[in-house]
Amino acid sequence: MIYIRIYTDFREGVKAMSQNKDYAFVVDSTTALNKDITDIVRVEKVSLSITVENLNKPENEWTSEEIAQALKENKNVHSACPSPAEFAQAYEKLFDEGYKDILVLPMNKSISHTYESAVMGRQVLDEEKQKHVVVLELFEANYGLALLVAILAKYSEQGFTFEQVVAKAKEIAPTFHECWTLSTLEPLYKGGRLSRFSFIVGAFLKIKPIIGINETKGSLEAEKKVRTFNDVDKYFLDKIAEAMNKFKHVYMSFVHMGEDDLTNNLIKKVTDLYPDLDYTVFDGVGPLFTVHLGDAGYGIGFIGEGLKNENPTNKEESIPTRIMKLFKKD
Repeated sequence: MIYIRIYTDFREGVKAMSQNKDYAFVVDSTTALNKDITDIVRVEKVSLSITVENLNKPENEWTSEEIAQALKENKNVHSACPSPAEFAQAYEKLFDEGYKDILVLPMNKSISHTYESAVMGRQVLDEEKQKHVVVLELFEANYGLALLVAILAKYSEQGFTFEQVVAKAKEIAPTFHECWTLSTLEPLYKGGRLSRFSFIVGAFLKIKPIIGINETKGSLEAEKKVRTFNDVDKYFLDKIAEAMNKFKHVYMSFVHMGEDDLTNNLIKKVTDLYPDLDYTVFDGVGPLFTVHLGDAGYGIGFIGEGLKNENPTNKEESIPTRIMKLFKKD
């Protein structure tokens, strides 16, 4: 995983600080984080588990390649969320290390019971400690959640208190959007999210599904079905343009699942339009999400901050027009 530019605005005029010792974060193991983040704020991970046939191990003891190969061999592969006891152990560990407050950022509860386990783990603590553990109900997952953690870590570096970081998370998390496409429909078919008939028809027509997380319900939904990767890029660019028009500042993330060329091509198109964009690139979605998505695809995610107050009568050339000009160059 590579972090690029995400710190541009934060770093300007801000002296680097040592890791915050007042509070810590707890995330699940699907949230891949760079050392730049963990140098700023203490992050404890609680692991989900993956079972291949009869072999069960924590997620971080598997590789994405092993999971992808198991799926290709039609092996029985499934995952399980952490137990409440494992979350309680993580909280106690951080309190023992001297942290006063804990912010818990579990993945989207519509696609995992991890959130419920985090809440139940909090209830195991004594009453005084419970007051110092905040579990947020989020719709982010995987690289989208990692982007949120990266942003919050930078506010922590700026000296934000625990209460301010929690407030910032509540402010920007609802602006999140995450969507991706898969090069093959096979993972959706094998995972039971696609009927055999739809799989056969879709494969014949070379359908590229664009899957997203609904911002109000948190559920996975097919946002659109297209036939070419060029159409996929147009859809992604349209979503990015909407965000750039709506928010004063946009933090972007790109993820590639074995489709480096397609991802790099998309990044070039986006950065040609927005040269100063703050963005992050994630190399894959990790072993657990490979179970459900496979290892062939790419996607985007973004979080916006601060609504724009634009005067619609005083605009420069529209973003859609700029996008169309860009594709005409191809």
